[in-house]
Amino acid sequence: MLIFILCFRINPNLYKVEVYNSPATKKTPKVIFDHEKGYFEISGIAMPEDTVLFFNPLIKKLREYLDGTEVPIKFFFDIYYFNSLSSKKLYDIFNVIDEFYTNGKEILVTWNYEEDDECMEDAGFLFKENTKVPFEMIKVTE
Repeated sequence: MLIFILCFRINPNLYKVEVYNSPATKKTPKVIFDHEKGYFEISGIAMPEDTVLFFNPLIKKLREYLDGTEVPIKFFFDIYYFNSLSSKKLYDIFNVIDEFYTNGKEILVTWNYEEDDECMEDAGFLFKENTKVPFEMIKVTE
């Protein structure tokens, strides 16, 4: 009887996801991360049942991507509501963005907010004040 043992090594770059797209749910935002275009978006409502489970893998992917790319990155935030636990994770995301910007990455942040939504406008200004990254505040009118 002849037995073959097949050993192989998988190159992790062969299976690298170029576009991460997570649709919005009733409690979680839509997340798009397009590696090729250098585009990152969080939009909708951010109040997941488990913020650690939702945001930590995203923050890890973000850190890994920023560490390995020279492509300019555009971050787009269009959040209608976030709870206090999500605000902490958003600060974590902004801290990662700020760290890489400070170390020379080309990054631009856009924060959209509805014309009559002072809470999201104020939140955008707070995030803007706590980062060195170029940060656009865009008032959306209907």
